[in-house]
Amino acid sequence: MMKKDKFERNLPLMVDDAQAALKKTLARVGDGGLVDPFDDIYRMVYQMTMRMVGPTEFAESPEMLDKTLRLFNIIENSLSPSRVVFPWLPTWGYLKQLFYGAKLYSALNGVVNARRKEGRRVEDALQFLMDSGDDIVRILTCM
Repeated sequence: MMKKDKFERNLPLMVDDAQAALKKTLARVGDGGLVDPFDDIYRMVYQMTMRMVGPTEFAESPEMLDKTLRLFNIIENSLSPSRVVFPWLPTWGYLKQLFYGAKLYSALNGVVNARRKEGRRVEDALQFLMDSGDDIVRILTCM
């Protein structure tokens, strides 16, 4: 499948995702809430990213979307320059990356196992990688 086809197929879904996210944000603002573009827009961009390079299950489930976004943020914020200088040193940040990376692995593995068990196919990046014979670690690295 060509990248253009995937984009054209997902564009209406991404527009719907953006509209739903903006409606939710505007409803909160209408109730006297505040807009935090760093949270609201970041979550919307993450959802669109999952539409294009991740499993559809992550993009369509608010719970999975929030959970995986939180896990990715923890992993990203655990990066430490000391690991560059001392790559053999098991820093606290590195241990957090391993722990939360395992949780992310578990979430992705659950989606892969459910698809295989049910014989369900979804036209997304995860399915392409599964069909290519990639293992979960390689799929997670690609994501």
